[in-house]
Amino acid sequence: MHTTFGTGSRAGSTPPSFFRRRMMSIIVSRTAAAVLLFLSLMPTANASAAEVCPDAFFIGVRGSGDSFEANRGMGRSVEAVYESMVAALPVGTGIEAFGLDYPAVSVRRGLSVPPAMIYRSSVDSGAGRIDREVANLVNRCPVTPIVIAGHSQGAHTIDQFLASKDGAAYPNLIGFALLGDPTRYPARAYNVAPNPPGAGVFYAPGWTFLLKNSVPPPHFWGRIDSYCIPGDPICAGGPQRRFDVGGDARLISMFATSTHSGYAPSGLSQAAGQGLANRLVAAFNTTRPEDGTFGPYIRNVSILATCIAPTPTGRGYWVSTNEGGVMTFGDAGAGGSMSGQTLNAPVVGIAPAPSGKGYWLAAADGGVFAFGDAAFLGSLADQTLNAPVVGIAPTLSGKGYWLAAADGGVFAFGDAVFLGSVSDRSLSASIVGIASTPTGNGYWLTGSDASVFGFGGAPLYEN
Repeated sequence: MHTTFGTGSRAGSTPPSFFRRRMMSIIVSRTAAAVLLFLSLMPTANASAAEVCPDAFFIGVRGSGDSFEANRGMGRSVEAVYESMVAALPVGTGIEAFGLDYPAVSVRRGLSVPPAMIYRSSVDSGAGRIDREVANLVNRCPVTPIVIAGHSQGAHTIDQFLASKDGAAYPNLIGFALLGDPTRYPARAYNVAPNPPGAGVFYAPGWTFLLKNSVPPPHFWGRIDSYCIPGDPICAGGPQRRFDVGGDARLISMFATSTHSGYAPSGLSQAAGQGLANRLVAAFNTTRPEDGTFGPYIRNVSILATCIAPTPTGRGYWVSTNEGGVMTFGDAGAGGSMSGQTLNAPVVGIAPAPSGKGYWLAAADGGVFAFGDAAFLGSLADQTLNAPVVGIAPTLSGKGYWLAAADGGVFAFGDAVFLGSVSDRSLSASIVGIASTPTGNGYWLTGSDASVFGFGGAPLYEN
C-alpha cells in the first residue's frame, strides 16, 4: 500500500483548525512493532487541524427501536457490518464512520394507525437526513467514496432515500448493504444468497401504504446487496402475512424475533461488510467520471496517530497524527495543528507545555512546530541528519526541549541541557522515543526492543 504524507511550512504559526466529527478509524497492522494505531474518535471528541478527507465514509442506519447511544449509533447488526468491512480493508485505510441520527421509532406499540404514520414519518425523516449527510460529505470531499448499511427500518430508510435519486448523479455512492429489509421483494436483481422466497412484511395486504416510494431505481441496483435470513418474517414474510385489525401483536413479535435481530450471529452482517470492503477496494483503483467532470476516486492521505501527550492535570490529552493533525480530549485545549499544511516529513511526536496551554510537534526531518504558549526555540529542519527524529520531550520550565533521533542522537534547545546520547554506540535496535524526568534534570531514551537508556537524573529500573 502506498501511503502519502501531507507536507508543511516550518513556521510556528497556528494554521486553521478542524473539527473531526464522529469516528475515525485507521486500519493498521496488528504486528506493528510500536503502538497499535487504531483510533476511534467519538462525537464528543474535539479536534483541531485543517479539514482532511478519509479514504472512505461509512454511514450506518440502525433499525426500529435500536438505541442511538449504543453500538456507534448504528445498532448491533450494522455495527457488525462496519467491523467486518474494516477488518477486510487494506492496512492504512482511513474510514470515517457514523450512525445516522434519525428517530428509528420502535414498533412496540404496533403499526396500526396512527403508529404506522409515525413509522412512515421516521423513515421519511431518515431518508432526508441521509440526503443531507451525503450532500455535506460530497461537498467536503468530492472524490471520496461513500458506503451505507442499514438494518430493518434502516434498510427501508435507505431504499426510500435512493428511490428519488439518479444513480448517475451520485458516483460517490458506491455500495449499500440492506439487512432484513421490510420492503424486500425476492425477484429483485440485487438480492444475494441466501435469497429466501417470500416478500417483505410491508407487501402484506393492508400494509402496502408503508412501502411508499421505496424501490431504488435501476441505476443503483449494481451497487446494492440485500440480505435476508431464511425465516426472518420481516424480509421474507413468514407463515402469517395478513395484518389487519388485531394484528399488531403478531407484527410486534415479528420485529422482536431473534431471527430478525440475528444478522451478526448468522454471519450475514459479516458477509455484507466483506462485500462493502470489496467495493471500496475496487473504487480506490477506478476512474468513474460519469459526466466527464467528476474525476477518479483517489486514495486520500492515510492518517495515522503517532503520539500522545497528557495535560498537566492528567484529565486530558492530545493525540498527534502523521500529517500534523492534533486531536484534543478531556481538558486538553485546541491550540492549532499542521494538518493541511505542506510538511516535508511526517510528524512523529508531541510534547506539552507545562502550562497546559500549548504544545510542540516534532517532524521526522527535525522540524519543530510550536502552538499556544509553547515557544519555538529552534529545530533541525535545515540540517542533514544521520537518522530521522523520533520524538520530543520538554524541560520542566517549558523554555526548552530535547529531540531524539533513531540512531540515539539527542539535540538540546532553549534551556534544555545536553546530558548524553547513545549515537556513538552499536545499538541492537533503533531508538523510538524520549521522555524527560518529572524534575527536568534528565531524560530516558527507549529502543524498539524495549531497551532503555537513562541520562542525567533519569534512573534505570529493573523490569
